[in-house]
Amino acid sequence: MSINKVITVFLSTSVLITCCFQNLGATVIKNIYPEYLEDARLDRIYDYFSDKETIGPWAICRTHSDVKEGLYFIIILDHSINMLPKQTVIKINIISTENSEPITYNLTLQNISLKSKEIYAGLTGTDWPDENKNLLAWKVALISEDKIVLAERKSYLW
Repeated sequence: MSINKVITVFLSTSVLITCCFQNLGATVIKNIYPEYLEDARLDRIYDYFSDKETIGPWAICRTHSDVKEGLYFIIILDHSINMLPKQTVIKINIISTENSEPITYNLTLQNISLKSKEIYAGLTGTDWPDENKNLLAWKVALISEDKIVLAERKSYLW
């Protein structure tokens, strides 16, 4: 076999192996939709019949767990939430019209057994008191307990 043929076979095999394994276990944030949500948008019919908030088919985590209303980053993953490592942290960096330096929020994803691909990460209470506050730029990262960045996405202006 000629050296050219050996090199061609080797390179072809290397490319094939790389393509097959590069996304193995990787998490991709397909999209993020920042949206101000009022209490009523987050209420479920079951909430009216019990004292506790019922969780829908998506994971919800907030900066103030007792306050529903606020700015939510609706994070859409390429796979279900239950494939994320336990104790995954959602790191949200924001710049608003009120501050020129980034402010960082860390939320721990609690309900990781869900099969949904959606995470609602909310800045609630005093962190985002009303819908009149303007968001300029943001960056969201999913970070494992070992401080490994699993996925990251940012706004155009970041």
